[in-house]
Amino acid sequence: MSRPPLAARAASLPPALRFLFAGGTAAALNWLARFPLSLVLPFWLAVWSAAAIGMVAGFVLYRSVVFPFSARPLHQEIRDFLAVNLVTSLVVTGLAELIRTALAPWWQGEAALAFAHAAAIAAGAVLNFLGHRSITFRPARPASLRGAPGPAHPGA
Repeated sequence: MSRPPLAARAASLPPALRFLFAGGTAAALNWLARFPLSLVLPFWLAVWSAAAIGMVAGFVLYRSVVFPFSARPLHQEIRDFLAVNLVTSLVVTGLAELIRTALAPWWQGEAALAFAHAAAIAAGAVLNFLGHRSITFRPARPASLRGAPGPAHPGA
């Protein structure tokens, strides 16, 4: 007897657990990818490049495990996913640099860089979830509402 696909098994879990699994996996990949990238790139560019790797994994996991019921066209989800992740990646990169700089007088070396990057990823995860839930994988508007006029503005 074969096991059901990952998405089918995950669908029985509460949405928050699905998000933690998918986001945690993508974040771990993001964090781990920075170590070898830091061997050949400056810290900020290694953080940015690792974020790109995490984004690819995140899109696949979010779409299949967390938000499998989105009926929006794939190209719109990819466009919105990239936009949300561009914003959150800028926040994560800037925050990682800010934390690294703040820690520098007391703590330096690879452990300080790893901590700064992990703390920034954790903060970015909250923004990421909110952006993907409300923008990238939001439910598609029913066809009956497409093209319908919006609510009337007071005084119009």
